[in-house]
Amino acid sequence: QPTASPTPARTTEPTKAPPSNGSGDLVAIGRELYLNVPANAAPQALWCYQCHFIEGIPEANALIGPEHTRIGSDAANRVTGMSAEDYLRESIVDPELRIADGVERATPGLMTKAIVEKLTDEQIDALVAFMLTLK
Repeated sequence: QPTASPTPARTTEPTKAPPSNGSGDLVAIGRELYLNVPANAAPQALWCYQCHFIEGIPEANALIGPEHTRIGSDAANRVTGMSAEDYLRESIVDPELRIADGVERATPGLMTKAIVEKLTDEQIDALVAFMLTLK
């Protein structure tokens, strides 16, 4: 004989989706971060879009720092044996460590560690994920 199953209790709380760690989410977060000064940025910091140019992204139209239109593919060829991901991460964390041949910049030392010192590891991961899509 069939037995009755208990009816699940109803809740007024909406069901929340588990956090996603998909690269698409990371790319979207990175794009948002690249194009907007985060709340935890150093006071008066210039932000990515304020110094770099990315073709096709109207907000990123400055020519103070290196162009980033194809940085996702360019980064893979900058240092022999270094992945594009590692190169981009290093360039964000320590921007003066390596200056790629042929990359001109307006003012040496303009992108200082003070600009990114307050970024979390997760924010850096997101910026790298976004920049890797620029090809």
